[in-house]
Amino acid sequence: MTSPFVATETFTADASRTFGVEIEFLSSLPAETIAAALTDAGIETVYEGYNHATRNHWKIVTDATVRGVGWELVSPPMRFDATSFAAIETVSRVLTGLGCRIDRRCGLHVHHYAADLGVAKVGKILALYAKHEAWIDAMMPKSRRGNDNSMIRSLNVARDVARTVEAFAACRTRADLEALLPNRYHKVNPAALWRHGTLEFRQHSGTIEAAKIINWVQITRALLEKGAKAKSVDSRGEPNYHRFFRLVCGKELAAYIRTRTAALAA
Repeated sequence: MTSPFVATETFTADASRTFGVEIEFLSSLPAETIAAALTDAGIETVYEGYNHATRNHWKIVTDATVRGVGWELVSPPMRFDATSFAAIETVSRVLTGLGCRIDRRCGLHVHHYAADLGVAKVGKILALYAKHEAWIDAMMPKSRRGNDNSMIRSLNVARDVARTVEAFAACRTRADLEALLPNRYHKVNPAALWRHGTLEFRQHSGTIEAAKIINWVQITRALLEKGAKAKSVDSRGEPNYHRFFRLVCGKELAAYIRTRTAALAA
């Protein structure tokens, strides 16, 4: 599906809270060739091989999911603003021009800085995501839904949405979170907090389309902001899908979500 637009920011967000993206893609080109093309386009990029270090520049690394057939492009921490979104658009244009592509092996990971939030607020963000996971699944291809993909397991760890929401909302320590999500291979990964100070959203399918990347960055930021500010997350009742995303993300992002969901349901 081709994204119809990039939504403008329609919700209140902390522009100083940084984010980063990890873009897995397929290409037979050497990493150095791709890095040079990105650097020539104004996106300073270095091929570094496998590592998890945070840099001030974009880097190309190897990744187990696409080893031998592609690469992972990792951004530095970026401000949540138009300049960063423009950089993503440049990256998309260069990768597309080089003939890079994606398939179901690829994923898009988004990190949002969250070290300042504390475990209780992170627990509420996870509770919010878990409560609406079925609706978030609906905007993903089938390979990124449910609990079938071992790299992005469901947050519904109690096998009951209400109990799962209550369990996340009750988290107060690192041990509480790790008891529910013992590794990083979930749709949302709080283990990144201890290594990078970020909350990692892992569910989105692989893409090199700027609109999809930017809209997912905005959707996950909206979910983070909503969960962090919530006094509580109600575990009862069925969520009103359209009303929830309209209130949390704004009308434009909600329209994008409806369009993407309809296309993936066809």
